[in-house]
Amino acid sequence: MGGCRLKKDRFRLKLVVPVLFSILVIVTFLNYTRKSPIELEVSHSTSTESIESDSGKPSLDIIKKVKEKISSQDEESEEEPYIIECKNDAPKWHDLDFTEEESERLQSELNKQIELLRESEDLDDQLVYALSAKGLKTENIVKILKNILENEPNHELANWNLLNICVGHADSKNSICEKELAEDLIEANRHNAMVWLNVLTKKNANENIDETIHALSQIISAPVFEEYYSEHIDLYDRVMTRNNSMTSLQRSIAAIGFAAANPLPSFARLTRFCSTYSKERNDILTLCLQVGKRMSNSSRTTLTKAIGDSLQKTSYQILGDEESAVEVEKTHINNQIWGNEQLHKAINLQKYDSQLSEQWYRNLISYGEMKAFDILIEDAIRLSADENYNPCPES
Repeated sequence: MGGCRLKKDRFRLKLVVPVLFSILVIVTFLNYTRKSPIELEVSHSTSTESIESDSGKPSLDIIKKVKEKISSQDEESEEEPYIIECKNDAPKWHDLDFTEEESERLQSELNKQIELLRESEDLDDQLVYALSAKGLKTENIVKILKNILENEPNHELANWNLLNICVGHADSKNSICEKELAEDLIEANRHNAMVWLNVLTKKNANENIDETIHALSQIISAPVFEEYYSEHIDLYDRVMTRNNSMTSLQRSIAAIGFAAANPLPSFARLTRFCSTYSKERNDILTLCLQVGKRMSNSSRTTLTKAIGDSLQKTSYQILGDEESAVEVEKTHINNQIWGNEQLHKAINLQKYDSQLSEQWYRNLISYGEMKAFDILIEDAIRLSADENYNPCPES
């Protein structure tokens, strides 16, 4: 766990180096290579062992087929709505032009601010401290989370984070979580499909196939699909607004780093199980296809949606349904920044318009990644249609 904390600190430092000249670069970075900044257990979940290639992009043969399908439809499709494209360097509306020394100073100040939260009686302050403090041992994190829940039993984020820790530790020797506590947390949150993804991916799915099948069924049928990604951003933003003097842009970047640094399910276990057993058992093939659809349709984050797309694609390929596999890949490519030209243009426009960038961040908190990107495209099109709107700097 100490290693994870160190990696979190390194991640947050990366967020403020000069290369990251605006919050949109952060967004692009997280969306395009989410596994790189997180550097936690999910680092192996999108490796060559998973369904997609290590780059996160689909295989070349699928891309070729998708491009052929898109090309055949281009003549029938209407021209994309206009979005302004600025060609010159972005203006310095942001305040993140830091040298490495300045970045280290900011990180040091941030660590001090986090440490000040230790003595706070506010439960949200305590939670941010537990999830951010440098070198804090797992057992101490559990102690803080339990204390929060004793004072506020319905505190969703404390509940969620304690569940994540306990599911991964309850079966180990000298566990910091009692097995009964883990079982109680699972039962209390069984309505959330992500709970069952955590249960499935934090244990060896191959050890008990019946338990894995039960977890897959619960992912499909659970009425809620909540990852708490945006909620973690909002938590950090609110706490640090009250407690330190960072600028809004600095705070938003740190908040995204805080949310991204929290461990995600080890998706590699899910994809390995499905790719192995779907070839042998039709019932598992059907479940894995439905789980993929649930993840793609219900997730508000690009990473989980991408894993869902991959599960569907592999399932269709096993079924020999190449047309459906190509359709899924087309949707997947369109959801990625590198594959959606309109999204790429809208993100680039934010580098020249601070209000557009701030609005995207607020939508990220309110609606999640996917919806925030959809709204961003709509806003960029609306603004570009105004003949008086031109944020591009003069050459």
